[in-house]
Amino acid sequence: MRSLFSKAGHNRRSICRIPLQLPIYLFMPNDSGREYKAMSVNLHYRGAEITTEANISRGTSVRMRLPQALTGRSTVATSGKVRWASNNQGQYSYGISFTEDFCWLFTLTKETLPALKNEQSSAVAECVLNSINDGVFSVNKKRRIISFNHAAEKLTGWQREEVIGRDCQRVFNGGRDHECILAKSIEQGIPIANRFLFMTTAQEKQILVKINTTPLMGIDGEITGGVQVFCRVSGVQERKRGLGSVVPLSQIRSPVVDIQTFGNFCLRMNGQPIYDRLWKGRRSKELLKAIIALGGTKVSMEKLSMLLWPDSDGDRALNNLKMALSRLRRIGGDYCSLPSNWLAVKYQRVSLIRSVCRVDALEFARMMEKNRNMESVQSLQLILSLYVNDFLPQDETAWIDPFRDYLRALFIEGVLRLASLKDAGDDVVLSFLEQARYSDPLHEGVYACLMAHYIEAGFPATALDIFHKAEKIISRRVGISPGAVLQSLANRARKFDLFH
Repeated sequence: MRSLFSKAGHNRRSICRIPLQLPIYLFMPNDSGREYKAMSVNLHYRGAEITTEANISRGTSVRMRLPQALTGRSTVATSGKVRWASNNQGQYSYGISFTEDFCWLFTLTKETLPALKNEQSSAVAECVLNSINDGVFSVNKKRRIISFNHAAEKLTGWQREEVIGRDCQRVFNGGRDHECILAKSIEQGIPIANRFLFMTTAQEKQILVKINTTPLMGIDGEITGGVQVFCRVSGVQERKRGLGSVVPLSQIRSPVVDIQTFGNFCLRMNGQPIYDRLWKGRRSKELLKAIIALGGTKVSMEKLSMLLWPDSDGDRALNNLKMALSRLRRIGGDYCSLPSNWLAVKYQRVSLIRSVCRVDALEFARMMEKNRNMESVQSLQLILSLYVNDFLPQDETAWIDPFRDYLRALFIEGVLRLASLKDAGDDVVLSFLEQARYSDPLHEGVYACLMAHYIEAGFPATALDIFHKAEKIISRRVGISPGAVLQSLANRARKFDLFH
């Protein structure tokens, strides 16, 4: 039994304030008996601080009572008067002084204790989050933001009240519809560490941040959401890490034309997304995808016309291509102040101008080819973090497959090289290996590297579980058993488990 009752004394310093969060019902005698839900924030014998959605004027007389679900009995309402009020994005806070003695009683039962414990735990958790210097926010399974600390407010320019309940992808990616790392972490049920991404602030600026994500588990073991921790990467930090030689200028500065192909396709011009109604025909989008898939530079017009209009004769296909190129150059119109020099045609060849355009897939391929023998862990991580998903994974066009396979092979090659570097952290390596396994579930080299890492870390059972998954997938899709390397690692894991 818990009892809060009035005590004698009028010394302000002697007031015992209790940060007990209680659900209460609030009503005004002259408001036809209508009750409003409220929550006490601070409680003491002379009054209480509450939050509610009800709009009440200062000086208004109110009555408050505890809900019957909490007390187990009908309770008498306590009278009070509103002394001060504040409004924050539709959530009102009031200071109410009691005008009569009160006695609020409730029984701690299996039903009431979890509710009180959750409310108090939330208050403690919020204090802990606000003491962290890095930005931290959490989401539910639908990616709706449910918590947002002070550091996240400072880094992004968003206020907590502005983002709570909103889709995190829509808030931080400016509405761009592509797969985010946090969503992937929740979907796969694995933490993802040390990824470098661009985040859009409330002022529509893009900042380079390093993020770590982890899924949230409920008491039943089910994933209920996820948490993302992020900090800004400044130019000084980049130079200290030796990233200046591998990070192109187009990534540090926001490009005029930004084309996202890893995951869902998205084109942004001057920071504005180009929606379907601005594409001026389906062929314009297919043409841009084809230019990228064929390398993005000096792409033969004859080859483009054959890919996109295979059933038309040569002259007609070429005329169709010229019309599609003209529309592609004018895409967006006045909506985004499109630069005229982002797409060049010279000597019957089409090129995307690198000084104006940034294409994530082409940038990734260029950086991986240029740094095949890289020994810097941080630099390799930064390059690999560009590969957030396969190249246009939802597009089943046959001529996209070769470039998609080429990029996937580059990514897996980089991941395996990262795993071989001594200074690479286990968490980082494992997160990239899991991503590589998700991208190519038939790559035995990835399975072998994963198994070796878990065996060395002292988790032979996990290594065996990975082997059984590989055995099942390879047998179902190819109809063969895993190779000798995986078999050997499985035997090693069984012996390790037996002797330890």
